[in-house]
Amino acid sequence: MKAYDSLQRTKAFSAAVALAILTVEAPSASSAGPREQTLYIPPSRIVSFTDLNLSRPADVETLYRRIRIAARSVCQQAISSTDPEALTHYEECYTATFDQAVAHVNDTLAALHRETLTTMPMGLSASANK
Repeated sequence: MKAYDSLQRTKAFSAAVALAILTVEAPSASSAGPREQTLYIPPSRIVSFTDLNLSRPADVETLYRRIRIAARSVCQQAISSTDPEALTHYEECYTATFDQAVAHVNDTLAALHRETLTTMPMGLSASANK
């Protein structure tokens, strides 16, 4: 049963990342011409944590780092280099993706995330927590 739960958590995280990316201003099929319409499939990353015991603080921190790296990677892929507001869109994507993924896993990970955000110096954006 434990392997099934881990698989479900991994699938759920992947879905959370994909949903978070959809909140970013992505290329819209409606903005393309009638013959140029394409389906936008947001990038996603699977973050496995079947090797971790989330009752151990060190493993919770390891998963936190993995999610941060995955969110960074996904958002870098989702933002166009020709976007004049690429940095702003990247930060919005990163914050939304990271927040949603962390909240989706468990309360211990969410508590670490809240603690990390509250100990960050004032004036730093969420992207500084990379």
